[in-house]
Amino acid sequence: MLTSAPDLQDRLLSGCVGSWTTVIASGLDNNKLPFVTMIMDCMAGGWGARSFADGVDTAGLMAAITGQCPNVETNEGFYPILYLYRRETKDSGGPGEYRGGMGATSCWIPYDTDGRPIQLVLATFGQAFPTAFGVDGGYPANTSMYKMLRRADVEQWFARGEVPTDISKLKGELEYLPPKFETQEMPNDVFEHTWSGGGGYGDPLDRVPQRVLVGVLNDAVSLAAAETVYGVIVKDRAVDRRETERRRAQIRSWRLGGAQVKASSKSQLANGVKRISRHLVLGPDENIACSNCAYVIGSAKQNYKERLVRRDNDVREANPLIVDSRLFIDPEMQFRQYFCPSCAAQIETEIILATSDPVWDKQVHDS
Repeated sequence: MLTSAPDLQDRLLSGCVGSWTTVIASGLDNNKLPFVTMIMDCMAGGWGARSFADGVDTAGLMAAITGQCPNVETNEGFYPILYLYRRETKDSGGPGEYRGGMGATSCWIPYDTDGRPIQLVLATFGQAFPTAFGVDGGYPANTSMYKMLRRADVEQWFARGEVPTDISKLKGELEYLPPKFETQEMPNDVFEHTWSGGGGYGDPLDRVPQRVLVGVLNDAVSLAAAETVYGVIVKDRAVDRRETERRRAQIRSWRLGGAQVKASSKSQLANGVKRISRHLVLGPDENIACSNCAYVIGSAKQNYKERLVRRDNDVREANPLIVDSRLFIDPEMQFRQYFCPSCAAQIETEIILATSDPVWDKQVHDS
């Protein structure tokens, strides 16, 4: 609703902190005394993009405005754990004209427990599909995730004077843990949990290329996402403008199945139009049109999505951090994209059951 109100657009937020990864750890510490704690690292979730700016990275939770993410050293000082890393998660912020804020990842092992395990009680949601959605064509954020690498070779790394910087670099038996689970972490097991960033706002192809470059240089956006989602080619730490224009043209053509893409012509919009969303306007004739190119989509009395170009994708296409949803649920999920049939603007996206009809999310009602 906020995106349709010019005076209130600055209050809009895409999906924020789509999931909280509860981790309750307990056991005996190095003094053989009992301990129990909730690991509060996931207080540092990413907020969604706004209609005028990126979301805030690792900002916190709106529902706990005074909540704090503890220092790594605080957790290590009070509890028998040793962090391998804790960092903001690249590509966790949903792409868009404005990017969602990044979430983060923590990874640690039991430390100085005399061979005793740590008991873990886990509870989250949003592992099979993201729950921080994009707005007006923005992509969703990443999913939450629990991983356990059993019988890892982390001691060999320490013996070489090295600290692994990613769980994928270690040898061991990787398990994706369920969203509700109780398990033991043995001294040679490596536990990693990732929580959600925020959703994006607007079409990623409308993002200023220099902003994409800054995201790449700051380790917020991967080179692969810059090229495939934003259509920005980065070479030698700079934007290749010619190749970027070519890549974005390729993506727009793909969106329309190879059909000709028409240029933007906002000047053709009739007087008296009302904004519905970032890419949609309502004309005085009660027809919905694309705000980018003035293409008339159809009557406001019908679901506008049924007259857009629709692409049904595997849910993993929504974010490079998403894994196969069938690890956690049985129904098939989809990442749907809806494009203007004329200029190929990405008007909306959906994370939805494959068997569901398009959600009629923008309807006009008489006041």
